[in-house]
Amino acid sequence: DLVMYGDYESEACAKAQDIIDQLLKQHRNTIRFQYRHFPLTKIHQYAHKAAEAAVAAVQEGKFWEMHHLLFAHRKRLGSISLKEYASEAGVKDKNFIPKLVDSLYGWTVRADLLDGVDKGVRDVPAIFINNVLFTGKINGGSFKGFAAGEDGNSFQGVGVRVHFEPGPAAAFQGIQALAAGLADGDGMDADALGLGLSCSFQGAHAAAVL
Repeated sequence: DLVMYGDYESEACAKAQDIIDQLLKQHRNTIRFQYRHFPLTKIHQYAHKAAEAAVAAVQEGKFWEMHHLLFAHRKRLGSISLKEYASEAGVKDKNFIPKLVDSLYGWTVRADLLDGVDKGVRDVPAIFINNVLFTGKINGGSFKGFAAGEDGNSFQGVGVRVHFEPGPAAAFQGIQALAAGLADGDGMDADALGLGLSCSFQGAHAAAVL
């Protein structure tokens, strides 16, 4: 499983999501992605309520539609805008705004946040693979040092070693794609992204959920 703790107002999270989306398009049958809410409320005024809006969309099976809209419009996340995005995502609930005002889904978001804190998350994006959190800052230089291990199941880089249990070659290639995407990614290098990425990867046998 690939898990990201993120914040909908975070530029770095939005760019990390773009890279993950590219990876999933290429390897959707071998990698399962999960998103967890970790709003940095001290610096992002609208992030928590945006996360609640995403949870509201879950109730109608429209989470991923809402998720991508929130990142796409991360600089405009007021309540009225959230209602617009919900409608665009296909959410039909007429009480969408009242539920946000009443923080009906606030504890769901907080549960993700507390779970992240328990796992060592302090900043976003925080990415887990195989339930292990890497806490160092990853930049372009780190990824230049990545290389496949002799058994084809591990990567070693500057300040980081990530191991994968044996699995399909496609999944291994997917991780290579993620590393390459973070370092180069269609004109975006990891230095430019400013990703304080926490890295982990979970086994090569999971299936995509997107």
